[in-house]
Amino acid sequence: MAQRDEGAVPAEVAAALVRERGLVAAVDSVTALGAGTDHHAFLVNRTLVVRVSAEADADARRAATEREAALLERVAARVTPPVPQPVLVEPEHGLLAYVRLPGRPWLDGPVADPARVAAALGTFAAELHAVPAADVAGLVEPDDEPLQVWLDDARASFEAVATTLPGPTRSRIEPFLAAVPPPEPVVAVLCHNDLGVEHVLVDDEGSELAGIIDWSDAALADPAHDLARLWRDLGPDLFAVVLRHDGRAWRDDDLARMRFYARCALLEDLAYAAESGDRRYRDAALAHVDHAFAG
Repeated sequence: MAQRDEGAVPAEVAAALVRERGLVAAVDSVTALGAGTDHHAFLVNRTLVVRVSAEADADARRAATEREAALLERVAARVTPPVPQPVLVEPEHGLLAYVRLPGRPWLDGPVADPARVAAALGTFAAELHAVPAADVAGLVEPDDEPLQVWLDDARASFEAVATTLPGPTRSRIEPFLAAVPPPEPVVAVLCHNDLGVEHVLVDDEGSELAGIIDWSDAALADPAHDLARLWRDLGPDLFAVVLRHDGRAWRDDDLARMRFYARCALLEDLAYAAESGDRRYRDAALAHVDHAFAG
């Protein structure tokens, strides 16, 4: 197998490998889908999603790619919504390729039947959080950062964008940053760990949950992690639908952690939007400030 050229552009790596491995006869188009701290994603020939790891360490890149491919296979057997299923795994290059799932991210616009999709998300959360830890042993790491670390990171995110925010928005947020975090969680389950609407696909009609994408952050974590981002993005009314279909007996301290994580994630999105220039995240975060920081 050819060695990865660390100076190569990820798009070139993606195009060369899918062509070399026979997934496409020719590369007609390569469209950037996005880039995070851990990977770059591209759409090849409008049908094939290719993700290339941004991890510089070859051993870490190889191991993470192998683990994610195995995790996706096991999750697919346990949950109702489609998840990406790799058709090409190149650990040496940190590359996963899969046929593009139909639909589009909920982040890209409103849906026709949000309550129906919210109900399906609640069912999905219940299915995912019920996956036995033994089934994913060695495939995911624990995410057990103390809540004080979350708060410290949220303060840093806020400081990075504070001067760009309207005064009333800053006033909403500042009391949270001065408060004490809620008690630490006592349960850890398999979590998607980044279950915002940017990773929730809906069908073209906007009435069905079409898939859950981007599993690179999956971990054994507090189940409130996943619910928190849905509360942040959907608001209290739709989130109540999610909770009804999730079915877990959430206690007051669980709900307090959901609010806490949601607020931290919202501030993280504001900082990410400022750094990346992706206004979708800023616009969505600002639209959610009032309910996320109420009370």
